Amino acid sequence: MSDSNEIGKWGDMSKKENVLKAVGDNGYALRFAAEPLQSDSDVVRTAVSENGYALRYAATKLHSERDIVTHAVRQNGIALHYVSNEMKGNLEVVMAAARMAWWRRRRTGPCNSAHRILLWIHSLGLGNVQRFGRSVLRRL
Repeated sequence: MSDSNEIGKWGDMSKKENVLKAVGDNGYALRFAAEPLQSDSDVVRTAVSENGYALRYAATKLHSERDIVTHAVRQNGIALHYVSNEMKGNLEVVMAAARMAWWRRRRTGPCNSAHRILLWIHSLGLGNVQRFGRSVLRRL
């Protein structure tokens, strides 16, 4: 389905109720939301719970919100790419991304994105994260 068909299906993307429905169906719909709604924590939390990568379309200030960031990386570890530097240093956030990458790898076999996440986590050198990363990397 094309982008224009998707937008038409959800209606006026400047209305919160329409945007909540849209991002509940497809987190990527956040990119079509009116700018103020891309800053709305309820809308963004719904979007990243459906597709963590939707964090890419959220207002930058929300890339530092632990709750939203954790939802995003638990749904899709690659969302770690869009997390603020402050949150990249948060053990809970990094471990959530690592768990998702490890789970995805075990379920689907080797995955380049999971491998990249685990290598990145290993490079952080954050105590427990580093130990976890080493043990996971040995299994890749």
